[in-house]
Amino acid sequence: MDTKEIVHLAVQMEKLAADRSFVDIQTLLAALHPEPPDQLKAEQLAEDIEKHIHDLHKTSRLKYKTCVRSKVANLRNPKSPHLCQGLLSGSLLPQDFVKMSVEDMASPELRQLREEFSSQ
Repeated sequence: MDTKEIVHLAVQMEKLAADRSFVDIQTLLAALHPEPPDQLKAEQLAEDIEKHIHDLHKTSRLKYKTCVRSKVANLRNPKSPHLCQGLLSGSLLPQDFVKMSVEDMASPELRQLREEFSSQ
């Protein structure tokens, strides 16, 4: 492969990565399901969340995708509205949300049930 082909391949890979990020941002935005007044804020939040996930897992595409899926699933969970509300209100920062474990993202009711079960 000559230099020109390598550069072309690198540009194509960069475009592909940007397209994937765009899809992930749109998926995160849909999971936030913002009301019209919060739409612009939600778009920025989705971008910030994706950026922080990318920064956290930039060496592993599998970990990146797994983290995106986990965050989307938890944002879509009707029993965890506190996540969307926290992000949209600003009480939960995107960088903190990205680092949350499954246990951290659980609803208050589920946390209480886990606590009661573990104390028995």
